[in-house]
Amino acid sequence: MTEKITYYINTDCINCGLCVKVCPEHCIDVYKKPAFIDQNKCWHCGACAEVCPPGAIRDWDE
Repeated sequence: MTEKITYYINTDCINCGLCVKVCPEHCIDVYKKPAFIDQNKCWHCGACAEVCPPGAIRDWDE
């Protein structure tokens, strides 16, 4: 069994919305302060982290 990587958004978020556009489950809200990933909906695919310009989306292990 593989473990899911759990992502979070740190304070480096610039609210650009790129993560929202690539999220297959639409579980990211960058309009909240701080920005928020709904862990109950997240597939943990990492697409959001790959497109984040400032690198504000991280996994808990970093």
